[in-house]
Amino acid sequence: MDFVASNGDNCSASSTSTSSCAFKWQVGSDTDIGGGKENQDDYFIWERKAEGVCILGILDGHGRDVGKLAANTGRRFLLEHFEENYQAIATNPLESLSRALQLCHQEIKRRFQEELVKNGYEVMEHPEGYLLKRRNASQQSWLCVHGGTSCSIAAIVGNVCYTANVGDSSAILCSNSPILRETQLEYIGDAATGSSTSTEPVLSDTLTDTVVITAEHSPEKFTEFDRMRKFRCRDDDPNNPALHVVYDAPGQEKIRCPPCFATADDGLSFTLTNKGAYYKNVRKEW
Repeated sequence: MDFVASNGDNCSASSTSTSSCAFKWQVGSDTDIGGGKENQDDYFIWERKAEGVCILGILDGHGRDVGKLAANTGRRFLLEHFEENYQAIATNPLESLSRALQLCHQEIKRRFQEELVKNGYEVMEHPEGYLLKRRNASQQSWLCVHGGTSCSIAAIVGNVCYTANVGDSSAILCSNSPILRETQLEYIGDAATGSSTSTEPVLSDTLTDTVVITAEHSPEKFTEFDRMRKFRCRDDDPNNPALHVVYDAPGQEKIRCPPCFATADDGLSFTLTNKGAYYKNVRKEW
């Protein structure tokens, strides 16, 4: 979970807010099923204009088991949560967004278990927190539950826009002319490390009309690999993260897929292997 703040110091829009420089907003939305059999995406727009708060959220569900359920549950929960806690959002947006996403995660997991049990599965929670399933009254091995959702939120509070994201759905700030700078962003922190020190990007002061305002968690990003390694390394190999970072390869077990990075023996440096076989997403990552 990442937090980014962007201020509106260069704006000229008027608003009913008491601030001399606050956002004035109009909102809209759209979605498309893409190439899948069902649309697993969901989104929401929540406003509280009296408090000067507008929250946009997008959830990109994935996985054959519960992808749609994850996105739909996340949307419903977050809308209810923000409606009940709107004062906290206005007074402490950082803590409020963090708590909202943590509680949302728990609600999605609860709904997974409820839905799987209803469909005839026995469900068990692994000691590390993820769910396993198998058919009731069977000797079948326990299997992972396939599915989940990313969640990216942009919260406009007064004249500051906060973003919080779990996963890789990007938030992008755009303008009609090149008046934006990356240096207008402040990377506040990462929930996994408690600090942005090791992953804070080098920001450009060049004027542009488009700025990505969510932190990037691409599997080919060096700082992401290093962040995961420092957060939790493998028990048998401190030079690599416990979470395997691999290129997708159809027909292969994920554990046997080619790794994205090769680590030097001293553990101080690592290189991208570029062993991907096909484009996997719009960032042209394998």
